[in-house]
Amino acid sequence: MIRIAPSIPATAVRPPSRRRWVPYVLIATAITVLVAALAARALTQEQERYQERAVIATRNLSLLLDQHISDVLDKISVVVQSVAQEYPQHRTFEGRTNPQWAQQYLLKQKDLLPEVISLQIADRDGTVLYGNDIPQGTISRVGDRDYFVRARDDRTGKVTMTGPVFARTSRQWSIVLSRRLTDASGQFAGVVYANLPVSYFHEVFSSIDLGPKGEATVHTADQTLVYRYPLESGQMGKRDESGELAKRIAQQPDSGEYVAATAPDGIKRSNAYRLLSRYPFYVVVGLAVDDYLGGWEQSLLTVFGLAGLAVAMTWLAAWQVYRAIGRQTAEISHRRKVSAELEGYRIHLEDLVAQRTSELQATNDNLSDTLFAMERVGIGIFWIDPRSGRFIYANRCATEMSGYGADELMALHFRNIAPNLEIPRFIRFRRQRRAQFETICQTQGGSRIPIEVTMYYLPGRTKEKARVIAFVTDITRRKEAEAALRRAKEAAEDAAQAKSAFLANMSHEIRTPMNAILGTVHLMRRSDAAADWVEELHTIDAAGEHLLHIVNDILDLSKVEADRLSLEETDLVV
Repeated sequence: MIRIAPSIPATAVRPPSRRRWVPYVLIATAITVLVAALAARALTQEQERYQERAVIATRNLSLLLDQHISDVLDKISVVVQSVAQEYPQHRTFEGRTNPQWAQQYLLKQKDLLPEVISLQIADRDGTVLYGNDIPQGTISRVGDRDYFVRARDDRTGKVTMTGPVFARTSRQWSIVLSRRLTDASGQFAGVVYANLPVSYFHEVFSSIDLGPKGEATVHTADQTLVYRYPLESGQMGKRDESGELAKRIAQQPDSGEYVAATAPDGIKRSNAYRLLSRYPFYVVVGLAVDDYLGGWEQSLLTVFGLAGLAVAMTWLAAWQVYRAIGRQTAEISHRRKVSAELEGYRIHLEDLVAQRTSELQATNDNLSDTLFAMERVGIGIFWIDPRSGRFIYANRCATEMSGYGADELMALHFRNIAPNLEIPRFIRFRRQRRAQFETICQTQGGSRIPIEVTMYYLPGRTKEKARVIAFVTDITRRKEAEAALRRAKEAAEDAAQAKSAFLANMSHEIRTPMNAILGTVHLMRRSDAAADWVEELHTIDAAGEHLLHIVNDILDLSKVEADRLSLEETDLVV
């Protein structure tokens, strides 16, 4: 009887000794350090990029604000200059200005300046004569105001700028643009001035996105606060020469950037300041660090999460590899112990394996030859209109396969050469967009050849209509090869069954007379035979038993091939 090797028990698997997992710990630690270093590097670079974008954004915003505010101040200066030039030309012979003309002209010019709250003219004593926003029934005097004094004393004819000034009439902080007026003789005749409220900066600053904690301010050249957005009215008009802005302006007067906590809220911001190109004012734009680093903080959490996941997976993988190698080592050790028993099985099964290998090699050669032929045979390609079912293209192999010319195929329906392909199946294929099947090709000569069809549905595009692309292969030779393989298999199975039957019959035919011979010897040994025959009878009995064991082994082999062998459990003496 053939013995079956016992399976490897689970208890035979032993993990490697503790000292063997030290390399895995070192490798996992090195990977962990590498992941941490890469994560830290990536976060540092990401933070630098966020800071760089904030600097560029504040710089661009300060430049845009410079252009916008300078344009508005230019427009006001032009109007003030225009009034100063027109005013002396409209005096009467008595040397007085026509009041009606002056009032109408100022109101008309004021309409050109929606940003200012008032455009007025005061005489040489500072009494306001013309313009809008003049209280009725009262006399308004501005002779003591700084902008009046500066315009009166400025004989260059330029527009002077003063502020921030708290206007008495409008009760608002404003910037005043003023110019000296002269009479026909060139003597001082008064001052024309326009009040630009600092609330105008609120409209400008609120139109740009500074973030939840962003800030924008306007300062004079001597660091006096003109306006802060968001509004902090308590600081307006105050001068600050001790802050970070004053230090930066002292180093770079025209423009610059810095990161610092700004008053009065103490929030750390990335700031960019810029001196207006034509006026003595600084515009400062600040983006809060907490605002523009919000995305970086999200990236920080994401990177830390991914790094932690990578580290966890690394350690888990190291532990799994360690356990797998331990099991593999134990399994190899156990297999070495039973290799001697398997060597005996190898000798008995060698002939059977060689025979089966030869059969498989022959089958594989046949399949290889078939595959070689299929790869080099022509494949027919058809294009079909999915709506009409007519051919719209066919290659040369397709025409040779069907027997039709290319022009003839263009006038045919696909069922003319594939009569077994039903219309409902073709409609279902359009929804699935791919199908592969075998069918019959009806050639022009009337012959029917088996074919394999692989179809793809190509939807229509902008300038192309939808179409079905069919790859058609003549599988006549493959069908013939399959039939030959089936016949060869059936013949091999018949031969194997005949051999098994022959071995079984021969074993029975040999064992029957052998049993008779052994029985006769047994009877002779029990009789009163001469002492000279005892040794010969013993030799015959031993040889017969040996021959009977050989016959039984042959019978067992025939049972193995016929799948009728039954296993027996017996005690073995080791």
